[in-house]
Amino acid sequence: MKVSLGLLALLAQGLLVRADDPDAQCIAAITLAIGKFKFAGNSSANAQLCTDKLSVVSTWAAAKMYCTSNEIAAGQKVNSKTCKKAGLQLVSYQEILPFLNDDFIASLPVVDFDDIKLHHKWNQSILISPTLYRDSFMTNIMTDREDGIAKRYGWAIYGFWGGILLIGIINHWLSYLLPFQRNPALADEESISKSRKPGPRPSGLLGVSNSVQHWVRTNLITPAAFGLHHRRALYWCTIPTRIQTVVVVLFYVLNVILCGPTYTVFRENLKLSEAEQAWRYIADRTGILSYANLPWLWIFAGRNNIFIWLTGWSFSTFNIFHRHIARVATVEAIVHSIGYSVREVYLHKYVGLWSETYWYTGVLAMFTMGLMVWFSFMWFRVRAYELFLLIHIVFALITLVGLYYHTSSKSGTEYSPYLWPLVAIWLFDRVARLARIVYCNLHIKFGDSSMVTTKTTATYWKDANLVRLEIMPGSRVYNPAPGQHYFLYQPMKFKGWENHPFTLASYLDLDGADGTIGVPAGEPKQEATEKVAEVPDVSLTPSTESPAPAPVPIHSDKEGQEQRLQHHPKQTNGPGQRLVFMIRPADGWTKRLRDQCLESPTGAIHPKILIEGPYGEKSPLDRFENVVIIVGGSGITAAISYLQEHIRSSANTKGSTTRTRHITFIWITKQAAMIQEIAARELRPLFGRSDVQIHLYATSRNSKEPTHVAVQTGRHADFADKSAALSDIEKSSVSSTAGSSDSQLEISWGRPNLRGLVHSVINTVRQDGGDEADPKLAVMACGPAAMADEVRAAVYSAMKAGNRGVRYFEETFG
Repeated sequence: MKVSLGLLALLAQGLLVRADDPDAQCIAAITLAIGKFKFAGNSSANAQLCTDKLSVVSTWAAAKMYCTSNEIAAGQKVNSKTCKKAGLQLVSYQEILPFLNDDFIASLPVVDFDDIKLHHKWNQSILISPTLYRDSFMTNIMTDREDGIAKRYGWAIYGFWGGILLIGIINHWLSYLLPFQRNPALADEESISKSRKPGPRPSGLLGVSNSVQHWVRTNLITPAAFGLHHRRALYWCTIPTRIQTVVVVLFYVLNVILCGPTYTVFRENLKLSEAEQAWRYIADRTGILSYANLPWLWIFAGRNNIFIWLTGWSFSTFNIFHRHIARVATVEAIVHSIGYSVREVYLHKYVGLWSETYWYTGVLAMFTMGLMVWFSFMWFRVRAYELFLLIHIVFALITLVGLYYHTSSKSGTEYSPYLWPLVAIWLFDRVARLARIVYCNLHIKFGDSSMVTTKTTATYWKDANLVRLEIMPGSRVYNPAPGQHYFLYQPMKFKGWENHPFTLASYLDLDGADGTIGVPAGEPKQEATEKVAEVPDVSLTPSTESPAPAPVPIHSDKEGQEQRLQHHPKQTNGPGQRLVFMIRPADGWTKRLRDQCLESPTGAIHPKILIEGPYGEKSPLDRFENVVIIVGGSGITAAISYLQEHIRSSANTKGSTTRTRHITFIWITKQAAMIQEIAARELRPLFGRSDVQIHLYATSRNSKEPTHVAVQTGRHADFADKSAALSDIEKSSVSSTAGSSDSQLEISWGRPNLRGLVHSVINTVRQDGGDEADPKLAVMACGPAAMADEVRAAVYSAMKAGNRGVRYFEETFG
C-alpha cells in the first residue's frame, strides 16, 4: 500500500509547478483531509493541527500508512513552522510513533469523502482511506497544476508572436540577400540588362517557388480582407489586409483554445465545489493569459519598436496587432474579474473583499483597460485625438500600477515577471524618443562652446490651404530618406507635449559656409538664391478650346526663396540640412499653426519646433524598372521625396543607383492653386524629363478659373492622353509643335478613373516588355483612404489577371 501510494504521489508531483518541497505534499494532503473532520474538545484549527491528541494521532497514523520517511520529515518541518507562527509546539511524529503499531492502526475507524458531509464530531482518532488520501492529494495540487497549465499556455502566446515576427524577419532579410535584390548600386548595367532579358517564365523548382510567391502576394498580402475597405472605415472600423486578418483571426482562435474547456474539475475536491472549481480555474487562466499578452501589447505600441526595422513592416501593421491584442487582453481580464466575483458571491465574501488591496486595485486595472479599448475606437479617435492620447497614457499608467498591487499584495513577486518588462519597454521607448530629440535639435561645438539649435520657418498658402514648414535641424539628421516621417513638437506652447507625425516632403544638404544647395554629384553648385530663378517661369495658360482669361502664373518665387533663406541663419557647424514638410491644417495643433501664420504681417513665422525622427521604412521603388506613383491631396508629400531621389540617383556620375527607367506620376488634388505652388518648387525639376510622365488633376474649380489649363514648361514632355482611362474629366488638348522645345502639360478637371489608369499603364508596360513574361512594375499610392483603397483594388485585379511583376506599396501621410 505504501509503495503504490508513493508511486501515485511521485506521478502527481510531476504535475506540480510550484512547491517549496515536493516531499511535503504527502503530509499536506493528510493535514488537509484530517482538517475536514471535527474532534471532541472544540479545539481551534491551529490547536487541532499542532497539539490536539486525537487529531495529531490521526495525522501521524495516516503518515505511517501513506508516506515515506523523507516525506514525513519534510511535512513535519512545514507543520512545525506553522505551529510556531501560532505560538504552539507541534507534537512530533517521533513522539507518537511508539503507539502506532499495526493493531492500533487496524482499530481506527476508516473515513472517506462522504463522511465529511456528516459533520460528525469524533471522540477518537481516525484513519483516512486511501481514496480520501488520493482526493486530498489531488485537491492540493490541482490549483498549482491549473496555474502551471495557464503559465505554459502563456508561453504559447509568446511562441505565436515570436513565430509571426520570425517569418517577417526572414522574409525581409531574404529580399536583401537574393540576387539583384540588394542595394541597386551593387548591380551594374550589364547585370541589370541580363535581369531584364526577355524570355518565358522559369520552370521547375524556381517556377513553382515564383508561382507560390505570386499566389501569396496576390491573394493574401495585397488585397483588403473583403471588399474595397482597408484604409476606409467600415462602420467606424478599420479593415486589415487579408494577411493581417489571417494573423489576427489565428490570434483570436489561439486565445479561445487556450481559454477552452481543458480544466480538471472533480466532485471529491476537498476545498471547492464543482462550480467553484470551474469559476476559479477559468478566472485564473484568463487572468494569466491577459498578463501574458501585455508585453506584446506594449512592444507593438512603441515608436521605437525594433521589430519595425527587423521585419520592414509599417507602424500601422503593428498598430493593428496592438489594438487586437488589447481587446483580447481586456476581454480576458473582464472574464477573470467575473469569475472571481461569482465565486466570492457564492461564498458570501464579495462585499468584504472591497477593503482588500488586491481586490480593488484589480478592479481598477480592469476598468481602465476597458476604457482604453472603448476610447480607442475610430469614432472617438477621429473626433478627439488629443483627448484619446491623454487618456491612453494616463490609463496605461494606472493599469500598470493597479496590476502590480493586484498581484504583489496577494502573490508576492510571482507575477512580476509579466509586469517589469512593460516598465522596461516603456522606459526604452521614452528614452529613445528623448535621445532622438536631442540628437536632431541640438549640436554643441566644444571648440568655441557654442550651441546650434533647430531653426524653423512656416508659411501658409491660403489658396492651397497648406502650411509649408522648412526646418534646419540643429544637428545633421541621420540619412533622411523617402517614406520617412518625423514627429514635430512645439514645446514653448501651452500643450508643448503634443507631437504629431508628418511625412518628409523633401530634403537637401546645405553648405553652411556659402549658402549653396547640395546637388547630385557631377552637377555644379550654384547659389541657392539663383537656383530657382534660372529655371524658366512656369505659368498656367488656358487651352485654346476654352475662353481666354488672364494667365494664372506659377511664380518662380525668387524673392520668397531669398527671404526664407535669410530667415534661416546659416549653420556654423559645417554642412547642414533643410527638411521640408507640407501640412494640411485640420483641428488642434495644425489649425493653431495656420492661425499663427495668418496673424503674421509677412505671412511667415519662425516657431520653436523640435523634430523627432526619422521613423518609417523606405519602399523599394528603385528596384523596379517602371513605377507608378498615385497621390491625392497632401499625399504629394510622400511622392516628392521619391521623385527627388530618382533625380539624384539618375544623375549620379558614378553610375545610376536606381533600376527605374520610367515613372508615371498621377496627382489628384482639390485645389489647382496647390499644384501651382508645388509645381513652381519641388516638382519643377521633373518637367521635361523623358523618364517621368505627369498627370495632374484638380477636382474643384471656381468660376474664376479657366475651363482648361496647362503648365508651360519650356521643355518637351511626352504626355499620353489615355481617354479610355478617364471618367468625369473635362479634357483639353495638349498643344505642342513638332520639333519645338516648348510644350504644355495639362491639368484636367475632375476625378480620373484610377482603375483604368493603372490597368492602362500595366498594359503599356507589358507591351513594351516584348517577350518578357513578367515586367517589373511598382505602384505606390498615398492619399485619402478612398483613393488608396481604389488603387489597391486596381492592382489586385491586375495581379489576379496574371501580372506577376506588379507590386503594390502604400504610404500613409500626415
